[in-house]
Amino acid sequence: AFFSPENIKKVAMKLDFEARPRIARDGSKEIEVHERKIPDEILILLTVDLYNRVMKGRVMSRRDKDNVSWGCAQILFYDHGYKKVTRMSNLEKTWESRLEQAYISGADMTPVNRNYAGSKSYTDKIENDYPGLLTKLYEYAEKSIGKDAPFVEKAMFMNEISMEDAADDPNMPILELNKTRLSAWVKQQKRSEGVEESAQAKLESKPEGDYLSFEKIEEKHPGLIDDLYNFAVEAMGPNASYHILATCMNEKSKEDVEQHLTLPLVMMSKATLPNWVKKRGL
Repeated sequence: AFFSPENIKKVAMKLDFEARPRIARDGSKEIEVHERKIPDEILILLTVDLYNRVMKGRVMSRRDKDNVSWGCAQILFYDHGYKKVTRMSNLEKTWESRLEQAYISGADMTPVNRNYAGSKSYTDKIENDYPGLLTKLYEYAEKSIGKDAPFVEKAMFMNEISMEDAADDPNMPILELNKTRLSAWVKQQKRSEGVEESAQAKLESKPEGDYLSFEKIEEKHPGLIDDLYNFAVEAMGPNASYHILATCMNEKSKEDVEQHLTLPLVMMSKATLPNWVKKRGL
């Protein structure tokens, strides 16, 4: 049957969002691919409806539900000409709860509008529940991987540290930051401080400090990170996890800096090391 989790996954996996022209799933027509990124109300409602049809009468784990949600979104975003799926995470928790609340209250006529008045941003919720946490982790990320590191690397680093903190203290959250959320949060902080220029522009205009991004380190000290990586692989073995390799690289870097004060401190993590390895083609 079409409305089975297995079939939804099978159909979704076959979709090629990059293909041009994009052909309808039944082969009957060409789908116009547009530049819109945010789903409209109709698409959200269709996705919720398809999800509910697939889930009807089924009891599934959270992970399996997420897979069904992903498959439904993939199919409908493809059909509606989107280049990728966006803003559809937590389908059951977010969108269904808004619809149910609208049915109950009768006051909200546009419950799936993206400008939903009752919603808070992800970072606002974290700030409200854990005051000062984002600032603490952001400052630590800047010290560890460099103030001029891109937001995507800072977000990944902060997520990783939050996982380690949560392992030590179950009351702490595991963050799900990304480039967009983090950059918006930084700009919000700067606005509240009365600073007009954007956070990233201001960081880039500052003199270089003790902490440099990987790109700056490679530029000023060619081969340094490669040497640290090769040392870690030799010491820990080629099958060692990224976490072990990153830790080994960091410890070796600290030793090198103590002996040669002109060298920069390299702070790698299990989140940033895979990206570096991929860029190097190793």
